[in-house]
Amino acid sequence: MEADLHENVSGTVSFLYEDGDTPFGVDEGFLTVQANDMWSFNLGKMYLPFGRFNTAMVNDTFALELAETNETAFVAMADLDMVDIAAYAFNGAVRDTDDDTLNSYGISFLIGSEAMNVKLDYISNLGDADAYTDLDDAEVAEVAGGYSVSAHAGMDVFTVDFEYLSALDPIGDLDQEDETTSTYGEVESIGIEFGMTVGNECECAVAVGFQSSDNAEGILPETRVSVGYMRPIFEVLTLNTEIYFDKDYDISGNADHNGDSGTGLLIDIAASF
Repeated sequence: MEADLHENVSGTVSFLYEDGDTPFGVDEGFLTVQANDMWSFNLGKMYLPFGRFNTAMVNDTFALELAETNETAFVAMADLDMVDIAAYAFNGAVRDTDDDTLNSYGISFLIGSEAMNVKLDYISNLGDADAYTDLDDAEVAEVAGGYSVSAHAGMDVFTVDFEYLSALDPIGDLDQEDETTSTYGEVESIGIEFGMTVGNECECAVAVGFQSSDNAEGILPETRVSVGYMRPIFEVLTLNTEIYFDKDYDISGNADHNGDSGTGLLIDIAASF
């Protein structure tokens, strides 16, 4: 839900429920202040503008699975024609001390046009992403930063999306007097996706993608190949389908990660009105 509260102030609230995973509650709730044509500001609970996560598939991208972060934050955004800049600060649950201070931040640059652009991202606390909720109550010796490099190109009926994401240090590296463990390691992902619009009357689209990850066992498969198809089926309904082929990590002596392969089919029907 969005509402204009003032000439230059608006509010956004969204709710989320995921059966067996997320209880019903507020997913995002923030204010947006449009100071002028160049500057705008967000304040509240939101998804941080780290990474791009573009995909035509039903599945989320590997980069989103590793890095999507929902936090209470302050975000400043500047629109400079061919360059968009976003800088933000947030009070992450994962920290290197017991002090409850505003200790995490990030910045992103989007360079280019809508048809062809490159996005560069840095975040100081990648371990605060939603994928690592088991670290929320842990004191982390060194908060791990992360970065993302992504690109988008649209050429007539063809599109190409690329994204590379990496942590700068092991995530969840607990350095205590009695133990030193690395929970996740330096997680990493890379993905590329090709899309094409099919037919002017149909407004259908097909896409093919490949993704791989490293040090993300327990969160992601090691590789995924996806084929997707999208088409409108009624005036307000869109059908999205995806067939994907996963290959798990092969870790010696680990029965849960023995290199197994799997195939899945996803069907998503979305209504817009």
